[in-house]
This record gives sequence, C-alpha cells and structure tokens, in this order.
Amino acid sequence: MPQDTLNVVTDLPNPFADLFSTPEPEPPRVSSLTLGEESRLERLFGMSRGHVLGFATIRSFQEFFAERFEISIYGNPDEDKYGFKGNSRANRLRALWHIEPDPVAAKVIAALIDQAEQAEDAPDPDLVEDCRRIVSRLRRDEASFDDLVGNYIRD
Repeated sequence: MPQDTLNVVTDLPNPFADLFSTPEPEPPRVSSLTLGEESRLERLFGMSRGHVLGFATIRSFQEFFAERFEISIYGNPDEDKYGFKGNSRANRLRALWHIEPDPVAAKVIAALIDQAEQAEDAPDPDLVEDCRRIVSRLRRDEASFDDLVGNYIRD
C-alpha cells in the first residue's frame, strides 16, 4: 500500500475524543468544611437543582460576589478558578467552598444565610441556626490558627 493513501479509520478526527479524555484534576482542598456541613448548607441554599437561593440569573449571582466580596465567581476563561466542578451557580459555590480558606468561606456563607432569611419562603430556623454554627466554627478555627502562629512568632 502506498505511503500517501488515507486510512479512513485512523486518519479522521474522533468527534468523541473529549468525552473520553481525562478531566483536569481538582485543586487541593483548602476549606475545612465537612461533607455533612456542605450538605446542610446546600439544603438551606436550595442547591439541589444547580441554583442558589433566589439568584435567578448568572448575572445576579455574579454581581452578588463581585459587590460583596470582590470575587469573580464567573471569571474570564483564562482565569476561571471556580469552574472546575461545573458551570451552574451551585457548582461554582461548591468550588469556592473547596478552594478558598475558611475566612473567605465563612464570609460568603454568612452573607448567603442572611439572604436566605430575607427570602419569602422562611427557612427552617433550626437549619439556619445549624448553618450559623458552621460559620462560627470556620471563624473560630481561623482565630485558633492565628493564635498559634502569633505565639510561635513571639517565642
């Protein structure tokens, strides 16, 4: 068989190549949120269908993060650090919980709890209190770390 002939089976591009490619690995986990805590937060924020609270559009969700925390939750494609779990609002929030340190996660969660309490459908008060305890733990863990570092530096 001559060298310059086309092998139809092997020389055509595979339209399914992306389906079988190895996904990018997730960045290392930074936040100390447990799976149980994440589950309770997801219930309070109504994240089961990809949405978060009453953020009806991606734009409203994006503006919330930009105005309150100076976080670009939907970053440009070159620096999209929150898109590794998927593109829905819920997946981007999960990604933030995964890669941001506890103080950042605590601020975001506390603000979202406040949003949940302002919604027309009043959330379960016990679930709200439980989620506020999660925020307190995240803040307390950070304070303990700061105390340890401060003591180490002073000694």
